[in-house]
Amino acid sequence: MDDIDRAKYAIDFISKNTFDIAVYLVVNLKTDQFVSCDIYDEQTDFFSEEELGELINALEDLNIYHEVSYGEKDFARKVMSGQIQLQKFKYKIVYNTTGGIGKRSKSAIVPAICELHGLNYASSDIFSSALLEHKAESFSLLSNRFNIPRFWIYDNINGWINDKPIKELKLIAKPAYGCASLGITEKNISYFTDDFEKMISYLSQKLAQPIIVQEFIQGWEVEVPVFDLGYPTILEPVGVQINQKDYFKDEILTYELVSEDQYSFYKFSLKKPNKANELKNIARRSFIFLSLRGTVRVDFRITKNGKCYITDYNNSPHLTQFHSCAKSAQFAGFSYADMISLCLYKGIYQFDSSNFSPNL
Repeated sequence: MDDIDRAKYAIDFISKNTFDIAVYLVVNLKTDQFVSCDIYDEQTDFFSEEELGELINALEDLNIYHEVSYGEKDFARKVMSGQIQLQKFKYKIVYNTTGGIGKRSKSAIVPAICELHGLNYASSDIFSSALLEHKAESFSLLSNRFNIPRFWIYDNINGWINDKPIKELKLIAKPAYGCASLGITEKNISYFTDDFEKMISYLSQKLAQPIIVQEFIQGWEVEVPVFDLGYPTILEPVGVQINQKDYFKDEILTYELVSEDQYSFYKFSLKKPNKANELKNIARRSFIFLSLRGTVRVDFRITKNGKCYITDYNNSPHLTQFHSCAKSAQFAGFSYADMISLCLYKGIYQFDSSNFSPNL
């Protein structure tokens, strides 16, 4: 059974059992005080009302009962009162977006509550959330088996952890816990100078987290969503375009571009089919190597000579119609509601006797 067949099976299973399914969304929304031009506001990774509406509309299209908890405390209150456990659905599935508490491993809170109270959930598990929300830790593991850019770590308390970067390399500085290009501008790319080191120190203190400083890789940027259907399932790698360009020299997805959705996607396999298959293989092997659970996204840069680098790993990718999980499904011939079904199946497959294995 290949990836497309696995996806079709999972989608069909959801469609045949919709009236037995309840989905409990745990969502952190941007507040009225959110200012989109503030590159240090961690709310950039939260949902807007419109994005939540897209998710709810997809569940309604699927005829799936759903409830929304606004933040971890609201969800914990419902669980502690038994409100969710008492509902008479065969499959009760919790799905949480990015955690709302400005601490490391913040997205692990809801899975931990679910594990404690025996609730099934479709988002990443505790281990996956904790590991992938600290880029230095996940990249240290990945460096044993996969091509990743050389990297250094600056800690806002202890300074440089593994020496200072090499001055001859062009570098990019990223928050270790952040997603959605938090704190990223064109100034985050530079050779290692005194001014760049000061910027790194300021960013680390401003966001109260370590900074991972990577060798900057020129090339094609590709996002590869991985759906957890009991076996890591990959539909289509999704290429990124900025200003109609798909090969990037100094271009990156800055906070401004991401917050305003000023970039686009294309079906990478149409341009480089062999390389697309290689990316799928790397993404699947890395998912298994890290022992991950849940829908994730692996980001790559591919150089002109064809070398593939894993540049990021996201444990809680956006599920809106604009972003790459939906685009991957669309490029493979599936609808947005189908993509939501693929994400939900992670919370169901342990009950399905036809569960997949690599040999099916």
